[in-house]
Amino acid sequence: MNHLSHRDLRNQPNERSRNASPASFNMATLDSLESQNDERIEGLGAKVRMLKDITVAIGDEVRESSKMLGSMVSSTKLLEY
Repeated sequence: MNHLSHRDLRNQPNERSRNASPASFNMATLDSLESQNDERIEGLGAKVRMLKDITVAIGDEVRESSKMLGSMVSSTKLLEY
């Protein structure tokens, strides 16, 4: 996944870093935030995989139901003649 790490962000000033003192925004804080971000990315990845599996299962069910409905319609047409 393409995301900026705290190492990439060190040289990019933002509102928070301009107002934060060096002691309050140290490497330990950055490492902790990076770790939290990595955990959240993994969690989102797991949720995406779960949604994909559900979507594939729904697609399989729709195809199977369509086949069954098609065969029922064909059987009904044969009975009409």
